[in-house]
Amino acid sequence: MLITLKRFDAVKLDTGYILFLLFSYITGTVENLISVYLKSKNKMKLVALCGFVNTFVKCLSNVILLLIVKMGINGYMLSQIVGSIVSITIMTVGGKIVPDIIIGKWDSHVARTMVAYS
Repeated sequence: MLITLKRFDAVKLDTGYILFLLFSYITGTVENLISVYLKSKNKMKLVALCGFVNTFVKCLSNVILLLIVKMGINGYMLSQIVGSIVSITIMTVGGKIVPDIIIGKWDSHVARTMVAYS
């Protein structure tokens, strides 16, 4: 379908937009993964706080980038990424998840069992 749309010049694909889309997807995915991990650790207050902070940062950066700096659609997309990065930072620091990410804690027996079960 994208090829058909591009053939009729219905969609203009710019490298900048593709990079924004890719980076937005990556930050959103990381934010979601950390949020689910913190929920499994029963840190619901932190997840809720990050939701509020994320919304506030996105709204504030939207106002700044759209109305003051007048960046247009680029400002909107950038504010989405900034909100996710702030949320990721707060969840990572507040949830103290860095020690849990250390690869040395990898249990290969559990990993094999989980793969076999899936």
